[in-house]
Amino acid sequence: MNALVGVTTALGAKLPSPPVGVVLTAVVLFAVSLPIARRVARSDGDPRLVTLLMIALVLHFLGGPAQILVDNHVYHGVSDFTGYVHQGATLSQNFRSFHFTIHGAGLRSVLGDGSVSIAAGVVFSLVGVNEVAAFFVFAWFSWLGSIFFYRAFTLTFPEGGHRRYALMLFLLPSILFWTSDVSKEAIMMLALGVATLGTARVLARLRHGYPLILLGVAMGIATRPDEFAILLAGFTVAMVFRRPDERRQLRAVRRPSRPCSR
Repeated sequence: MNALVGVTTALGAKLPSPPVGVVLTAVVLFAVSLPIARRVARSDGDPRLVTLLMIALVLHFLGGPAQILVDNHVYHGVSDFTGYVHQGATLSQNFRSFHFTIHGAGLRSVLGDGSVSIAAGVVFSLVGVNEVAAFFVFAWFSWLGSIFFYRAFTLTFPEGGHRRYALMLFLLPSILFWTSDVSKEAIMMLALGVATLGTARVLARLRHGYPLILLGVAMGIATRPDEFAILLAGFTVAMVFRRPDERRQLRAVRRPSRPCSR
């Protein structure tokens, strides 16, 4: 972390955020997100979820510029995301030239902070070197992660207070603010959300649970492996105390007996 702060202080200058790129990125993400929100609402049987999810997406998008404002006037330009975006901008030049190397970006490792810079480089390769547009993409990652957490809750607690949980999850200020920039938090929100949905599907004896767990772990293991260790430990305990399959028990009870011979 000290090395990242040093890079931030040395670079100093802010990355550009051309308005055309910002608006285009926002429009594309909205166009992709609306069908997702409708599908979630349809599967949950609650049409109000569409409005709530889209409001949450807007608030996520506002969280990015809010972090830039706080960084400029409170942290005086010294923040984690400044190092990530500068290193990512350098990496994007390599990636666009099909040189998949971290040379010249100042990364000491591809793990931890380095994984976030690499993810930023991939995003910059797609949207251009545009800080706010990159924030929007990472904020969208976080928004998707919150949806995966919500789906995991509805599977695990079908009789739970879905509406209350949705309001808490999608409108919690700390999540909206701290996961809306180029950061470990945004990546882990998505990765842990996918893995959590996978564990919920396994516990509910539904298909595709284990592939989701593997996908989530693959997405975030390089960023914060300790969090996945906690998740997998909890999943192991849950598997030990999982309820027996009631459907199998029911089939065993209904199994016809052999007719008695006379």
